[in-house]
Amino acid sequence: MDKIIVFIIKIYKEVKEDDIFSIANNLTYKILLSLFPFVLILMSMLSYFNIDPEYFISSLNGSLPDDIMDVAAAFIIDLTQIKRPSVLSVSIIFLLYSASGGFNTVMQGINKAYGQKDSRNFFHRRLVSVILLVFFIIAIVFSLVMLIFSDNIYHLIAGYFHSIKLLDSVFSFAGYIITVSVLLICVMAINSLALAGKKHFRRLLPGSCFTVLCWVILSKGFNIYVSNFSRYSTLYGSVAGIMLLMIWLNLICTCLLIGSEINALIISGQ
Repeated sequence: MDKIIVFIIKIYKEVKEDDIFSIANNLTYKILLSLFPFVLILMSMLSYFNIDPEYFISSLNGSLPDDIMDVAAAFIIDLTQIKRPSVLSVSIIFLLYSASGGFNTVMQGINKAYGQKDSRNFFHRRLVSVILLVFFIIAIVFSLVMLIFSDNIYHLIAGYFHSIKLLDSVFSFAGYIITVSVLLICVMAINSLALAGKKHFRRLLPGSCFTVLCWVILSKGFNIYVSNFSRYSTLYGSVAGIMLLMIWLNLICTCLLIGSEINALIISGQ
């Protein structure tokens, strides 16, 4: 027990010394900043699919005032009919630059935790940052889909089956196994690729397990809010949901970096 307490104290000192919280805040800010070009990308891509704007307009017709409906109809037609390759290209470039910039800082933080200096050139670091971004997005998507919105997905699927109890058991077990496995692979890949020096994949397991465990706990906490409280108020529920999403994102970024500190301490034998 004393060894565990001493180890926790050492982790706290290392986290404070390496300024992990500032790095996590930086990554969170860059990811949130990337949401705007991401929305632009989705909106620009709508015009490349043969989508009938009348379907959306007819579904909104009668639910909005006439003046607002005219504006909404013009907006929908504009989105689905006019192609903007320049907007799409610029948005993709800005998305990659902004988000990868946050992971460039994460790479510096992880290497600092291991006492290593990243000697890779600018273009190499940027390329690795983009790859880290891809792994992080996969992890985020799995966390959102399988851990946070799992109840909503279950109720949607359960409507097509009669054996709900059996479906509940199968869906919960398989979903958790797949999600945890994907998260663990993504976290270990992020830690491995971020390190500039020699790495032993097996030695990255303890900190990665810590990170995944924290992600599961945080995501299930968010799931409780989504399932029970978000529907109580359309306005305040949505605002609170956005705030919780930001806090959740910041916490999982922090847990990712603390996991690297745990690995660094274990490997150094301190």
